[in-house]
Amino acid sequence: MIMKKKILLIFLFCVEALFVMAQDKVTTHVVQRGESIESIAKYYNITVEDLKKANPDTENFIYVGMKLVIPIDISQSLNILQNNNSISSDMKSIEKSDLKDSSLGWQRNCPKVIGGLNYFASTFEDVRLSGHYGIFISVSNIGYSLFGFDATLGSFNWGLVDKDFTSDVILLGPNVSYEIIPDLQLSCSAQCICSLYFVDTEIKKDWAWALVPNLRYNINKLSIITGLFINRSFKKQGKVACGFEVGLGIGM
Repeated sequence: MIMKKKILLIFLFCVEALFVMAQDKVTTHVVQRGESIESIAKYYNITVEDLKKANPDTENFIYVGMKLVIPIDISQSLNILQNNNSISSDMKSIEKSDLKDSSLGWQRNCPKVIGGLNYFASTFEDVRLSGHYGIFISVSNIGYSLFGFDATLGSFNWGLVDKDFTSDVILLGPNVSYEIIPDLQLSCSAQCICSLYFVDTEIKKDWAWALVPNLRYNINKLSIITGLFINRSFKKQGKVACGFEVGLGIGM
């Protein structure tokens, strides 16, 4: 009799637990690196359509850290454990291949910090006279937005024309960047230019602006940069000139 009572109590406890689970048909999932809409739906044994209906913001893309509402019932929850092993093995294969693809969780416009060496010329007409080589730093897609900033310091012309002529150009300004495909980024920065000319012991100063549209291709942490350098002096007689920029940087 005591054994029957214990069995009955265990049975009632299980029924109550299942009833509580049935009442809670919604759970939350935080998107991890490498996950996609399809893989998450498969993990919870629901359809992609149901997942998108519960999360309208996922219609176009998902991002790492995004919280998703998962519509789930008891029968689905019982299948999650069965799917867990297969999904885990799929995720391991994705990590090993280190693929960056939208179907495998590639995320567009991730924040990037690049520092390195560049060379730019204000005009194609006289590359040596208007050319400068120096150090740059670029921060793009701050907070997963399209915006960032570029700064170029210590860009010298010394030795390109003659060793008695030295100039330093400092550039600073915001940029707008968009990752077209994985590892290929289109960027355009609007920069204020301060040019310092060192003639004997005298320092002359000039101010200008520049628009610098460029393409950036990333190979692991290495970045190759090439683009145009459209500029004009703030002086009334200044004319718009077009040159080029090339650079080689390392992601930080």
